Amino acid sequence: MLVESFARGRENSLVTRYIEDGPTVLKGELGLSDSQWKVVFDHLVFNFNLLENVVVAGLDFFIDGYVKHGFSFVRDILNVEGSGYDEVCGTLFDLLAIKNGGLRYHVIENRDAYMTALESREAGFVRTVLGLSGEKYDEHWEEVLNLLLNGFCEDVFSSGNLEYGMKFFCGLVNSSREHRPLGKFEVLRRG
Repeated sequence: MLVESFARGRENSLVTRYIEDGPTVLKGELGLSDSQWKVVFDHLVFNFNLLENVVVAGLDFFIDGYVKHGFSFVRDILNVEGSGYDEVCGTLFDLLAIKNGGLRYHVIENRDAYMTALESREAGFVRTVLGLSGEKYDEHWEEVLNLLLNGFCEDVFSSGNLEYGMKFFCGLVNSSREHRPLGKFEVLRRG
Protein backbone atom coordinates (compact mmCIF):
# COMPACT_ATOMS: atom_id res chain seq x y z
CA MET A 1 0.00 0.00 0.00
CA LEU A 2 2.84 2.39 0.85
CA VAL A 3 4.53 1.70 -2.48
CA GLU A 4 1.20 2.27 -4.25
CA SER A 5 0.80 5.66 -2.57
CA PHE A 6 4.30 7.06 -2.96
CA ALA A 7 6.08 5.24 -5.75
CA ARG A 8 3.89 3.32 -8.17
CA GLY A 9 4.02 4.85 -11.63
CA ARG A 10 6.73 7.36 -10.79
CA GLU A 11 9.63 5.06 -9.94
CA ASN A 12 11.87 6.34 -12.75
CA SER A 13 11.30 9.91 -11.59
CA LEU A 14 12.13 8.93 -8.00
CA VAL A 15 15.33 7.20 -9.13
CA THR A 16 16.37 10.34 -11.00
CA ARG A 17 15.55 12.57 -8.04
CA TYR A 18 17.42 10.22 -5.69
CA ILE A 19 20.53 10.54 -7.88
CA GLU A 20 20.23 14.32 -8.16
CA ASP A 21 19.13 15.23 -4.61
CA GLY A 22 20.13 12.28 -2.45
CA PRO A 23 18.08 10.12 -0.10
CA THR A 24 17.66 12.62 2.74
CA VAL A 25 16.11 15.32 0.56
CA LEU A 26 13.88 12.86 -1.30
CA LYS A 27 12.66 11.22 1.91
CA GLY A 28 11.90 14.65 3.36
CA GLU A 29 10.02 15.84 0.29
CA LEU A 30 7.91 12.68 0.29
CA GLY A 31 7.24 13.15 4.02
CA LEU A 32 8.17 9.57 4.92
CA SER A 33 9.32 8.17 8.24
CA ASP A 34 12.46 6.02 8.35
CA SER A 35 10.50 2.77 8.22
CA GLN A 36 8.30 4.02 5.35
CA TRP A 37 11.36 5.24 3.45
CA LYS A 38 12.97 1.80 3.80
CA VAL A 39 9.98 0.20 2.07
CA VAL A 40 10.11 2.67 -0.83
CA PHE A 41 13.91 2.47 -0.99
CA ASP A 42 13.86 -1.34 -1.15
CA HIS A 43 11.20 -1.21 -3.88
CA LEU A 44 13.44 1.08 -5.94
CA VAL A 45 16.55 -0.98 -5.24
CA PHE A 46 15.13 -4.40 -6.06
CA ASN A 47 12.73 -3.51 -8.84
CA PHE A 48 14.27 -0.45 -10.52
CA ASN A 49 18.06 -0.89 -10.10
CA LEU A 50 18.38 2.23 -7.98
CA LEU A 51 21.86 1.42 -6.67
CA GLU A 52 23.27 0.51 -10.06
CA ASN A 53 21.96 3.78 -11.47
CA VAL A 54 23.50 5.71 -8.57
CA VAL A 55 26.88 4.03 -9.04
CA VAL A 56 26.86 4.53 -12.81
CA ALA A 57 25.98 8.21 -12.36
CA GLY A 58 28.91 8.70 -9.97
CA LEU A 59 31.22 6.03 -11.38
CA ASP A 60 34.50 7.91 -10.88
CA PHE A 61 33.65 8.69 -7.26
CA PHE A 62 32.70 5.09 -6.48
CA ILE A 63 35.72 3.59 -8.24
CA ASP A 64 38.02 5.98 -6.39
CA GLY A 65 36.35 5.16 -3.07
CA TYR A 66 36.58 1.43 -3.76
CA VAL A 67 40.26 1.66 -4.73
CA LYS A 68 41.19 3.60 -1.59
CA HIS A 69 38.92 2.00 1.01
CA GLY A 70 37.45 -1.25 -0.31
CA PHE A 71 33.93 -2.36 -1.05
CA SER A 72 32.67 -1.81 2.49
CA PHE A 73 33.10 1.92 1.80
CA VAL A 74 30.70 1.63 -1.14
CA ARG A 75 28.16 -0.23 0.98
CA ASP A 76 28.43 2.39 3.71
CA ILE A 77 27.92 5.28 1.29
CA LEU A 78 24.90 3.59 -0.27
CA ASN A 79 23.58 2.60 3.17
CA VAL A 80 23.11 -1.04 2.19
CA GLU A 81 24.96 -2.88 4.90
CA GLY A 82 22.48 -5.69 5.59
CA SER A 83 22.73 -9.17 4.11
CA GLY A 84 19.47 -8.62 2.20
CA TYR A 85 21.42 -6.43 -0.22
CA ASP A 86 24.23 -8.94 -0.89
CA GLU A 87 23.00 -9.95 -4.34
CA VAL A 88 22.57 -6.35 -5.50
CA CYS A 89 25.97 -5.47 -4.03
CA GLY A 90 27.51 -8.41 -5.90
CA THR A 91 26.39 -6.75 -9.12
CA LEU A 92 27.90 -3.45 -7.98
CA PHE A 93 31.14 -5.19 -7.02
CA ASP A 94 31.35 -6.73 -10.48
CA LEU A 95 30.79 -3.30 -12.02
CA LEU A 96 33.40 -1.48 -9.92
CA ALA A 97 36.04 -4.10 -9.24
CA ILE A 98 35.89 -6.37 -12.26
CA LYS A 99 34.41 -4.54 -15.23
CA ASN A 100 36.14 -1.22 -14.52
CA GLY A 101 39.41 -2.67 -13.20
CA GLY A 102 39.11 -1.30 -9.69
CA LEU A 103 40.27 -4.56 -8.11
CA ARG A 104 43.77 -4.30 -9.54
CA TYR A 105 44.19 -0.71 -8.38
CA HIS A 106 42.69 -1.50 -4.97
CA VAL A 107 45.18 -4.31 -4.40
CA ILE A 108 48.10 -2.16 -5.59
CA GLU A 109 46.98 0.76 -3.38
CA ASN A 110 46.59 -1.48 -0.31
CA ARG A 111 49.28 -4.04 -1.10
CA ASP A 112 51.11 -3.72 2.22
CA ALA A 113 47.94 -4.37 4.22
CA TYR A 114 47.09 -7.42 2.12
CA MET A 115 50.66 -8.72 2.37
CA THR A 116 50.49 -8.42 6.15
CA ALA A 117 47.12 -10.18 6.21
CA LEU A 118 48.46 -12.91 3.94
CA GLU A 119 51.45 -13.45 6.23
CA SER A 120 49.47 -13.42 9.48
CA ARG A 121 46.38 -15.25 8.27
CA GLU A 122 45.61 -17.65 5.48
CA ALA A 123 44.96 -16.80 1.84
CA GLY A 124 41.28 -17.66 2.22
CA PHE A 125 40.86 -14.76 4.62
CA VAL A 126 42.32 -12.27 2.12
CA ARG A 127 40.19 -13.73 -0.65
CA THR A 128 37.05 -13.30 1.45
CA VAL A 129 37.98 -9.74 2.46
CA LEU A 130 38.48 -8.85 -1.20
CA GLY A 131 35.07 -10.32 -2.07
CA LEU A 132 36.53 -12.92 -4.41
CA SER A 133 35.04 -16.04 -2.87
CA GLY A 134 33.68 -18.60 -5.28
CA GLU A 135 34.73 -20.10 -8.58
CA LYS A 136 33.37 -17.11 -10.46
CA TYR A 137 36.35 -15.08 -9.28
CA ASP A 138 39.16 -17.68 -9.62
CA GLU A 139 40.80 -15.81 -12.50
CA HIS A 140 40.72 -12.55 -10.58
CA TRP A 141 42.07 -14.20 -7.43
CA GLU A 142 44.97 -15.50 -9.52
CA GLU A 143 45.65 -11.93 -10.70
CA VAL A 144 45.62 -10.70 -7.07
CA LEU A 145 48.09 -13.40 -6.04
CA ASN A 146 50.36 -12.41 -8.94
CA LEU A 147 50.21 -8.76 -7.85
CA LEU A 148 51.06 -9.69 -4.26
CA LEU A 149 53.85 -12.03 -5.38
CA ASN A 150 55.35 -9.33 -7.61
CA GLY A 151 55.14 -6.85 -4.75
CA PHE A 152 56.84 -9.27 -2.39
CA CYS A 153 59.61 -9.97 -4.93
CA GLU A 154 60.14 -6.23 -5.47
CA ASP A 155 60.52 -5.73 -1.72
CA VAL A 156 63.01 -8.58 -1.40
CA PHE A 157 64.92 -7.46 -4.49
CA SER A 158 65.05 -3.86 -3.28
CA SER A 159 66.33 -4.78 0.18
CA GLY A 160 68.85 -7.20 -1.35
CA ASN A 161 70.08 -4.49 -3.72
CA LEU A 162 70.42 -2.02 -0.86
CA GLU A 163 72.51 -4.44 1.16
CA TYR A 164 74.67 -5.32 -1.84
CA GLY A 165 75.05 -1.62 -2.71
CA MET A 166 76.17 -0.77 0.80
CA LYS A 167 78.79 -3.53 0.74
CA PHE A 168 79.98 -2.42 -2.69
CA PHE A 169 80.19 1.22 -1.58
CA CYS A 170 82.12 0.30 1.56
CA GLY A 171 84.50 -1.73 -0.57
CA LEU A 172 85.03 1.19 -2.93
CA VAL A 173 85.66 3.59 -0.07
CA ASN A 174 88.09 1.20 1.61
CA SER A 175 89.97 0.55 -1.63
CA SER A 176 90.40 4.28 -2.30
CA ARG A 177 91.92 4.99 1.11
CA GLU A 178 95.63 5.44 1.32
CA HIS A 179 97.24 2.50 3.03
CA ARG A 180 100.67 3.16 4.54
CA PRO A 181 102.64 0.85 6.67
CA LEU A 182 103.23 2.16 10.13
CA GLY A 183 106.70 2.06 11.47
CA LYS A 184 107.37 0.66 14.85
CA PHE A 185 107.75 4.03 16.51
CA GLU A 186 105.68 6.20 14.13
CA VAL A 187 102.61 6.09 16.32
CA LEU A 188 104.62 7.15 19.34
CA ARG A 189 106.33 10.07 17.57
CA ARG A 190 103.06 11.77 16.55
CA GLY A 191 101.37 11.65 19.72
